[in-house]
Amino acid sequence: MSHDLETSTEMDGVAPIEQARRALRHVLLQIRERPEAGWYWGWGTQTFALATEAYAKVLGYTTVAEVRKLFSPVHKFNPGHNITWVYVSKELPDDETSVLLALRGSAEIYTGHHDDGHWVFDDGYVSGGRVVYAWSHCPEVPSEHGGDS
Repeated sequence: MSHDLETSTEMDGVAPIEQARRALRHVLLQIRERPEAGWYWGWGTQTFALATEAYAKVLGYTTVAEVRKLFSPVHKFNPGHNITWVYVSKELPDDETSVLLALRGSAEIYTGHHDDGHWVFDDGYVSGGRVVYAWSHCPEVPSEHGGDS
């Protein structure tokens, strides 16, 4: 097998239908397992719709829904908006620095700051019943909407 990218082949002698199956499976596994691929090519994209439909036909699945469930992205994130979470057990932000807050038992993101041993939420609520388990610095404002040029 040649290692020249323009002439390299990996499936010489493999039937075309098997080549299609392998290629589709590889693409769909990338979508399922790699968060950035899941974001760009997962649910709601024509890439995911066409690849899962073709894979269903090639493998003889009864419905395309079975294939879409099988290859649904496990973890997807927008690489352009990556948030790095810091667990409060490891580190706290500087007092009165506005940050994003993740609360135990909630799928929502809140904003607030840490002040003298307490979390103060932007809605004015001081932590008591809300348990913050992670925080992140706020992303920068996009330049076209008032940030630095």
